[in-house]
Amino acid sequence: MNELRDPAAERAVLGGVCAFGSDAWSEASDLISVKSFTIDSNKTIWKCLEGIFSVNPQATVDYPTLMSTATGLGLASLFESAAEQSHLRAVMNFPIKLE
Repeated sequence: MNELRDPAAERAVLGGVCAFGSDAWSEASDLISVKSFTIDSNKTIWKCLEGIFSVNPQATVDYPTLMSTATGLGLASLFESAAEQSHLRAVMNFPIKLE
């Protein structure tokens, strides 16, 4: 069976959690896991979000917090390239509404 891929949907979910924090996390985390993502960068971002909200369920997600969490999880090297940094910023700035 072929794997379904929807990069735009992945970016929207991640962008929503980054933008709306715990409100979006509480809605998404019951339905979505790292296995839900098909793009490695998005899997890594989700792992970082899991790390952030496991420490503080009411956390606000920003670039320094996400990068600090990536470092703590040993995942920061993935974000070293300019392309990956650009992808992360695009995800964090994705225009989305909580609905």
